[in-house]
Amino acid sequence: MTESLEQMLTKHGYTELRDINGMTCGLCRFIYTVGVCYGLDDTGYVGRYCFESAGYASLFLRDWDGLTTPEVGIDGCTAIK
Repeated sequence: MTESLEQMLTKHGYTELRDINGMTCGLCRFIYTVGVCYGLDDTGYVGRYCFESAGYASLFLRDWDGLTTPEVGIDGCTAIK
């Protein structure tokens, strides 16, 4: 992730940014959930996994390998997009 991309994503509210398996990933607050967004670039994101709290999302992001898909209803996961 370039410094300019990191600055832009931070400006738009993304937190805990990191590169995982070749993808830029981070947390984003939505109205009712917190998303683990992946494939972030200057146009948006490829997909997201939504969790009921920032804590659950942060734990998933911390340990995520970039390949596995969380199960809805497990560890606070509420939706997969």
